[in-house]
Amino acid sequence: MNGIVVGYSPYVDAYQIRLGDGTLDGWIKAYRILSGNSNVIYVAANAISEALNSPHLPDDPKLNDQWGVAKVRADEAWWLAAWLLAEGNMPKNNKPIAIIDSGIDLLHPDLAGKIIRGHDYIDGDDFPSDENGHGTHVAGIAAANFSNGEGIAGISWNSDILAIRISGKDGRSTLTNTIGAIDEAASKGAKIINMSFENPLLVAQEKDLMQRAVKRAHEKGSLFVAAAGNINSGILSTSPAELDHVMAIGATNASDGRWVVNGIKGSNYGSWIDMAALGDKIVSTFPTGTVELSESEGCPKNYCALSGTSMAAPFVSGAAAVLWSFYPNWTPDQIVERLKKTAKPLPSQQLGAGRLDLFNAIFDGSFELSNYLVGWSLPGGGNSSIQKSWRSLSPTDGAQFALVQQDSDFAEKMARGESFAPSLSLSF
Repeated sequence: MNGIVVGYSPYVDAYQIRLGDGTLDGWIKAYRILSGNSNVIYVAANAISEALNSPHLPDDPKLNDQWGVAKVRADEAWWLAAWLLAEGNMPKNNKPIAIIDSGIDLLHPDLAGKIIRGHDYIDGDDFPSDENGHGTHVAGIAAANFSNGEGIAGISWNSDILAIRISGKDGRSTLTNTIGAIDEAASKGAKIINMSFENPLLVAQEKDLMQRAVKRAHEKGSLFVAAAGNINSGILSTSPAELDHVMAIGATNASDGRWVVNGIKGSNYGSWIDMAALGDKIVSTFPTGTVELSESEGCPKNYCALSGTSMAAPFVSGAAAVLWSFYPNWTPDQIVERLKKTAKPLPSQQLGAGRLDLFNAIFDGSFELSNYLVGWSLPGGGNSSIQKSWRSLSPTDGAQFALVQQDSDFAEKMARGESFAPSLSLSF
């Protein structure tokens, strides 16, 4: 490795090694060599952890209520994506996420500038407003505005939202509305189609009609994400989640257990589930006026915490959008494969590949994006001037690197589409 020992910590019995090859690829090579040595117990990056007063995460005031952001490591993914977008090394994801649901509050401040109006299959017009609350909540999880000083941050900050309304105030829809919405979403270029609804009672002929609609959209390049259902069943699968080319998403809680309430209501599970995401008390956007769920769920205006696989699905939809930004030429099936391959395994929960890990999905458990990171410097052995000038994001989950950013306003500037000084580097 052509490295030298530059330090030793007796408290953790760890040596600090400075590498002769001070590049990202050099660190990767050394990491693999040391990890494969039976005499080495553990290998990790020696990241700078000096913090500045200026915030580097979004300034959305309810971010601290979004426990799921850190759980799926979206915050770490945001850092990396922000740098690549600013450097022009990664194309923006300019394909909308279609939310087929109860509509969306078209005037919500945290969704402003995001919404593309699709058809309203209930009122027969092109103003898919939300009289239930469900669709607005789902949309915010996937793609609410980022660092706008308002409410929450969506998982995919630069994705537009194609709002298509198929259900009314009571949250119920028809097969005809659903099929029409699927065809519409695909025809309008939606890369990702989120379906946070279920119908366990469809007969074979009805399922076949819906499957044909999904197949048509899939052939046009659309990826489907659907809620697995909330009846706490390991036997009964539900449409559309059970259909081919549709990701069936279960729900987990903060401790990575399957989301269950009183042993009755809870995430469905079983061999037909593809993977899971977070579904317990998820804070997201909610209509600014009074709607159906205002009373039934006790939701205040603007923002509310709701639970269920309906909330888990848009986590995956937003993650798929971010991942597609890194790999714009991938097919829907490749995106699905990566999300499942890099999920955190939860074998005892019967939730498919496990719980979403967005950061791991981007890196595939390695540093395969090294071709993106041209020009990134390695500060090295803890220079005091560097420690005073740079901020480090030091993951608490054992990730093997830290991201360092000098521009304290990068999150706000990124959200506004402005350029910023990306003094970002890797520190090992």
